[in-house]
Amino acid sequence: MRRSLLLLPLAAIVVLSGCVIAPPAIQDPDPQPSPDVSTQPSPDVSTQPSPSPTQQQTAEAPEPNDNLGPITAGGEEGSTGNPFPPGADLTGGEWSVVVSAANLDAEATVVAGGGLPAPDGWRWISTVVRVSTTGAESSTGDVWASYVAPDGDVFFSVIDSSIPGSNQVEAMVAGQEYAFTEFLLAPEATLEQGVLSITTAGLTSFIRLQ
Repeated sequence: MRRSLLLLPLAAIVVLSGCVIAPPAIQDPDPQPSPDVSTQPSPDVSTQPSPSPTQQQTAEAPEPNDNLGPITAGGEEGSTGNPFPPGADLTGGEWSVVVSAANLDAEATVVAGGGLPAPDGWRWISTVVRVSTTGAESSTGDVWASYVAPDGDVFFSVIDSSIPGSNQVEAMVAGQEYAFTEFLLAPEATLEQGVLSITTAGLTSFIRLQ
């Protein structure tokens, strides 16, 4: 008897083989969530420091306190046209006053003391004043300096407690000498053509800047 062979179709073999030897399917891992950038905090620019107002401001340009008329050369000693030299002892009545040569660029001292820079067209100047009196019930407030421009405009000194050495009004002891600094704003264009004035209890003398 002939033995018969069972011949399976080739396609069936391939299918069966695939079922037996094919590796298990690999599952994709769960995807990682992408960061939500909308939830990231934005930088708070409101906390950045803003410039100090004093870094942006200047002192206010002064208005003239008086006008003496244009300065013309000549006249009595101690007048606007013939001022005393700096350092002269201006003794009169109960007062002795000495005014030093002016510092024509005192802005660094003013700003260092907390004052404001000069406005455009103006210059901070200063002078040291030494005074004594034999009078009773006197004060340094009885003495003040001014700058007189060539056209006669008068600008009083600026008393600012933040500026070191500026004239703080205080009672004077008869016979004792006091020294303080007067700070003034002067028009820059004609600065050196002007003069200083010093007033003591209503009496005024004029002094060259330098």
